[in-house]
Amino acid sequence: MHIKTKGIVLKREIFKEASKLLTMYTLEFGKIKAIAVGSKKINAKLLFATEPLVESNFMFLSNKIRNFNKIIGGNILNTFYNLRNDFKKYFHACKILETVNSLTAEHSKNEKKYYLIIRTLNLLEKVNNPDLIYYAFLFRFLKLCGYELVFDQKFYYNDICLNLSGLSSDKIDKLNLSDRVKKEIDTYCKKLLLNIVEKPLNTWKVNL
Repeated sequence: MHIKTKGIVLKREIFKEASKLLTMYTLEFGKIKAIAVGSKKINAKLLFATEPLVESNFMFLSNKIRNFNKIIGGNILNTFYNLRNDFKKYFHACKILETVNSLTAEHSKNEKKYYLIIRTLNLLEKVNNPDLIYYAFLFRFLKLCGYELVFDQKFYYNDICLNLSGLSSDKIDKLNLSDRVKKEIDTYCKKLLLNIVEKPLNTWKVNL
């Protein structure tokens, strides 16, 4: 059966010699895995469309009995070019992709999640405070995953976190928080996620 959907690549692994095994978040089917045969070759049509942080219209050959998806076509919608040329913004984009992958079960459709991911990545290209945009994304994504946000009352920046979960992107970008406060919030976010995910995220190992 042939199916079409928008999707963004969360993770890419090499499969055999010239193919890729992709983990993707799609509009129509939620998180799925798919094989892009031959997409690692330099002259492959799907070479760049099958890389992380690329949104595309994909066509799949799907075998539901075997739970198998094979990508047979696609056209790129957004490469988030500006994120790739700014290390800090790119780093936060990678955090978003890994967070989505870690918190999401396969084959669980949620259009709100998809549009939140894409909207946040588009915002990251334009804002001055990518770290604050990530925190706002995290709080909103957790809500969509069904987790109730109960902030520790002993946490000094409780009000700031609550504001980030509800403020518009323009207002978030205008917040003037010190690096020390941002570091405290980042540490708190990691503690929050550790109560949910099985193991620390790889992006936590990187220090800006």
